[in-house]
Amino acid sequence: MKILVPTDFSKTADNALQYAIKFFNKPDSTFILYHSFMPFESGFYSHKKSEEENNREESELKNTLKQIAHNFSLKNVKADIEIFVDRGIGESNILRYARDHKIELIVMGTTGATGLKEKLVGTVTANVMNKSDCPVIGIPEKYKPGSLRKIAFCSNYQLNDIGALKYLIHLSKNLQVEIQIWHFHKKATGPDGENNLSLEYKTLIEKFFGNKKFTFHFPHTDNIQDAFDKLSGRKELDMIALITHKRKGFFNSLLDSSLTKRVAYHTKVPLLAIPSELNG
Repeated sequence: MKILVPTDFSKTADNALQYAIKFFNKPDSTFILYHSFMPFESGFYSHKKSEEENNREESELKNTLKQIAHNFSLKNVKADIEIFVDRGIGESNILRYARDHKIELIVMGTTGATGLKEKLVGTVTANVMNKSDCPVIGIPEKYKPGSLRKIAFCSNYQLNDIGALKYLIHLSKNLQVEIQIWHFHKKATGPDGENNLSLEYKTLIEKFFGNKKFTFHFPHTDNIQDAFDKLSGRKELDMIALITHKRKGFFNSLLDSSLTKRVAYHTKVPLLAIPSELNG
């Protein structure tokens, strides 16, 4: 598996790298440490001089990434570790690099924020989650990688849940993981209709996956945002997984723009965004 780990050399980014290596350190995996910088341009310098400055900056950044890779290679890392320095805006470059190099998973750090700061900073991870063609895991800045035993998968009773659940099972292969399936619905929903949908969905999942064990949770809520805040605060959970839709759909509102950023900012556990187009 090819895993892209963007870094800005912060503690938050280092934490994401440690998480990736802890859980996906396998002989058939490759970690790509990625950094993108804005190239130097000035009307007071010739193109040649500007290019010399950019080449020097790129060389220094490569050396920094090589040192990080070397440090981790001394810690019994079974996977290959590669580096790449790019030029340009981080968010768009990350998406392009992931697409062009057939990246299978992106692991990034997320920085908590509130109030005005929440609206101004830390948007890169949330935007990558919304737009990426491959799954993205956002690691909260203060999260300490412990175990990966319980994953909450948030459903809206869609057929593409099958592909997402297959991906979760593949991702957690060789780990003793319990997958909890959660669906939040408004209290105004008729109880009989909601119960019938829940039962039909549960039957479909159990029939498709056979002996694979899931637990099902169908709580009522008046506020989806608050429900996810509470879910991420559950101490027994090690990850929350969501499906992202580039078109219309329930999680188009959940994982879109401001709400995506809110979930990314406030989650206390790693957040996995799985594109609906993923075939699983």
